Amino acid sequence: MTLLELCPSLRAAARPRFDYDVWPATLRCDEDGRPVVGGCGLTDLADQFGTPCDVVDESEVRAHAKAYRAALPRGEIAYSSRALLTPAIAGWLAEEGLSLDICSADELETAVRGGFPASRIIAGGAVKTREELAAALAAGVGRISVDTFEELAWLASRVDRPQQILLRVGLSDELEQAFGFPLSGGAEEAWLRAARHQHLRVVGLHCHVGSGSHEQALAALTGFQDRMRAAHGLVASQINLGGGVSVEKARALAETSASLPLPALVARPNLVVEPGQGVVGQAGVRLVRVMAKNTGSGSEPSVHVDGPLPVVGADVREVRLINRHSLAADVPTRLLSRPRSEHHAPADSAFVPLPQDLRAGDLLALPGVGAYAHTRAAGALVAVRDGLATRM
Repeated sequence: MTLLELCPSLRAAARPRFDYDVWPATLRCDEDGRPVVGGCGLTDLADQFGTPCDVVDESEVRAHAKAYRAALPRGEIAYSSRALLTPAIAGWLAEEGLSLDICSADELETAVRGGFPASRIIAGGAVKTREELAAALAAGVGRISVDTFEELAWLASRVDRPQQILLRVGLSDELEQAFGFPLSGGAEEAWLRAARHQHLRVVGLHCHVGSGSHEQALAALTGFQDRMRAAHGLVASQINLGGGVSVEKARALAETSASLPLPALVARPNLVVEPGQGVVGQAGVRLVRVMAKNTGSGSEPSVHVDGPLPVVGADVREVRLINRHSLAADVPTRLLSRPRSEHHAPADSAFVPLPQDLRAGDLLALPGVGAYAHTRAAGALVAVRDGLATRM
């Protein structure tokens, strides 16, 4: 029995345990002070599903999907499936009215199993194989993003019914060398070739901005579309700016798009963005158990846990002890995952503040791991909502 259990009034004096900006909005503590997400106690989930374990809050995913749609009411939100995709998540996003950007045949199969409408799927991904293109055609996806002349030629030789395509373009020399048609000439030639085929319909441009400016990319792509209309009478209705777009950025892009000058009687392009982290990142919590604790050469404590760390180094935003209350001071602690392979590859590590009295068997929770973090080594993937937990 802990001191806090003997003297509940001491809880008011204990330091705040959670930074609520990085946890799902459903996080609360029950009457015993145990953290609860989606109506499910995290310690109970660790007992039921074992550790390591990744927990995804369905309500949080849906709330972020709604926030993106509200930020871009006249545009389109196409969730980036690379962040995290299961049939259940595909179903949630379909019900919330999102579209879906997939980059492999496996992701396409997962989306279809989740009941996601094929008409709202974009088959993206750089330099696709013929098998991936064939799978996209067989599934009847709404749009295929084309980024090489080889892909364009293969589609032209296979499609026997109208197929919408996006032309993936690069805005810099670095991007043009990697993938995508350069706006300096390649994109125009690709558009003209597609226009000569009776079944291919170029409906828009697709661009992954990376670390550049989404606003500059939007202006450049809008200008290119206008030049193609004026020079060749070709019209496209969409501009897809890819990922890396927060809710706030989506709202700003909507305002920028509305303010761009266009010729009279020319319809404004429909803006598409592909968030991943912004939809599922904060919805995920990883549960790991302390396996051992020792003191390193620099006298700092080192703690080994039974699962992988979601990110490396200073990007670990918060780690919390959740199976008991500790009044011990937090000290800088080296957190170590298990080695990534049987050949003793280096373990992931991070320095984080953890209670000085941490010991083997303690349960730790790491928030913000919903995107780009789940692997087989992370154990079970569990959806929670309204007190119900389901393995995904």
